[in-house]
Amino acid sequence: MLANAWLSVAADSAIVFDLPVPRRFDEALELVDGIAARLQPPMSLNLNFVYTTIHGLAGNRDEFRRWSQASRDARDQLPDFYDAIMALEQAQIDIWAENFDAAIANIDTASDMLGQSILQTLLDNLGVSEIFVNIARLYLEAGAIDKSKEQLEAILRIYPGSAHAKLMLARALIADGDFDNARLLLDEAIALWSNADEEYVYLRQAREQIASLDN
Repeated sequence: MLANAWLSVAADSAIVFDLPVPRRFDEALELVDGIAARLQPPMSLNLNFVYTTIHGLAGNRDEFRRWSQASRDARDQLPDFYDAIMALEQAQIDIWAENFDAAIANIDTASDMLGQSILQTLLDNLGVSEIFVNIARLYLEAGAIDKSKEQLEAILRIYPGSAHAKLMLARALIADGDFDNARLLLDEAIALWSNADEEYVYLRQAREQIASLDN
């Protein structure tokens, strides 16, 4: 099943989400490089998604584009589910280019490719929820606020303790002018990350978002 095929990629990319910024992105790249050195194509090509994830978080747009292109160049060696990943990567590139209509179309395409409802996918596996949070983030950055909120609310119905989903939903609510409920969600997310490293990337983002509301 297409959604289940995402799991191996999601597992590979999981190392990224617990890395603080900015000092440990190099450490993340070294770790992925070490994994890649032990693999051969086509399995090593799965790590392209991990590289784009790291470079996306670090704001390295040129490197993001380079690894995304590497996936497209190797398309004939990749399983069908990779089309959805590449559609999301292209959506990110479209957003950076402020081509929001194209971005939303690519996000819709990726969502359709998953082949089952978000709720069933999330019930099947917690790890894949990060992929759906990412889809919601892309919707939000492309200006599709309602689609972003719908996605995040569905995630939180299944996993009400998903701090990352709370952070993203707070951003969507801020974009929609609902500052009070956004603040509640940010407070909840920060509380859930109470034992996280002070430099944890999403904890920092949540605190920065709170600070922006206070200004």
